[in-house]
Amino acid sequence: MNNRTHGSVYQVVSHALEYTVIRWIKRLAEIPVARLLASLITTLTAGVLASAFVVDITVDGKIHWAETSSSRTFYLLVAFVVVWLALQLVFLDHDRDVVKFADDEHCLAYARKMQLEAVAADLKSNPSHAVTIDLTAMMKQLKIKAPKK
Repeated sequence: MNNRTHGSVYQVVSHALEYTVIRWIKRLAEIPVARLLASLITTLTAGVLASAFVVDITVDGKIHWAETSSSRTFYLLVAFVVVWLALQLVFLDHDRDVVKFADDEHCLAYARKMQLEAVAADLKSNPSHAVTIDLTAMMKQLKIKAPKK
């Protein structure tokens, strides 16, 4: 296998893995008990890793911060905290999406956007449908005020 093929295989596997993991985490965000368990497990793991790091850089009962760069547990802790932070950001993003739809005005605006995008997509693929669309009726249905002349 040459470098070019190896690189493209790596990219395909990388993208597939990234897509699967992100999809799994987003699905996890929708289940409150799973979110609780994920938060509990990651928080406990971060605490254990932090303790292991401190033990790793402690010599004769004194913490030697200069040993940080040579500590494998430090890099493991940093990597884990990055993953933990990414997980929490996905959870936060999910919560923001849920809260947006608690607002009636946002829901109406979202419904308008989706309907207008569907009409635009239909017109793009079938330009002949433009003749059959009654824009005034559609604007009235979507509760869009006509522009003043």
